[in-house]
Amino acid sequence: MKGIYDKLEQKLRDHALLKKEITNRKLELEFAQVSDGNTTAVQTSNGNSDPVGRLVEKWEMDGDLITMKRRYATIEKFMKEIDESHKIILQMRYMSKRPQSWEVIALRVGYTENHCIRVRKQLLDQLADRLGWEVA
Repeated sequence: MKGIYDKLEQKLRDHALLKKEITNRKLELEFAQVSDGNTTAVQTSNGNSDPVGRLVEKWEMDGDLITMKRRYATIEKFMKEIDESHKIILQMRYMSKRPQSWEVIALRVGYTENHCIRVRKQLLDQLADRLGWEVA
């Protein structure tokens, strides 16, 4: 189980960068070079000649982009649904530029350090249920 917690903690740490990675992946797909060196969209399965339509179809079919968008949306939804004190625990520990110690986090939310650690484990378990498709 420790391996799953490590993966989840890393996904929370990387969450702030994920939106930028999604944008970068879209740009990569938009400006993908075909073998002759011209920037163009690939022919779509439905014969779509609209460049915007081809680009959207590329975005919808790119596995990496789909995974990033799904992970981003899942974590965002999870963070909106949890209690404010629980959100603070995750944000201070994993999502801030400088991760905070359990002592600092406990003082902020008014819990003991041990309680914060237990809450963190419960939150990671809940997040694992939601991201099970990716962390298993």
